[in-house]
Amino acid sequence: MAKCDLINMRNYDIVCGNCGKNFGNFKGKPIPENMGNDCEAPPIAPTIAQKASSFIQASLKFMATGMHRVKDDIRDQRMTICESCEFCDKTNNKHPSCTKCGCFLNIKISWASEGCPIDKWPPVATPRRGRGCGGCGRR
Repeated sequence: MAKCDLINMRNYDIVCGNCGKNFGNFKGKPIPENMGNDCEAPPIAPTIAQKASSFIQASLKFMATGMHRVKDDIRDQRMTICESCEFCDKTNNKHPSCTKCGCFLNIKISWASEGCPIDKWPPVATPRRGRGCGGCGRR
């Protein structure tokens, strides 16, 4: 099961943004660490527009980091993690996708700039800090 998306309401109630479950009022009380570990909502697949937006953002980040790809062993580790995830959609075996972000996993796991949207694996590249053409200092 997925983890609840806990939202602090103005009245201090804690509510899941996914399944709508109200965990009660926590005004002046600490929120339990394990609260919301079993969200009752089924994973909601992103819309076509959300998938397109995610892909455009990922592509821009991929280009900004020099279009680096990860080594085969890292790519294989990432896919193993994704295949065991509750958000992995394997209805198309050749092109599995992530129902959390909408990305095609065959692409996402190979790009060094990309990380799992629920932090199961991190990106291994960061954008270059330069000007103009990408780092030479000229405009």
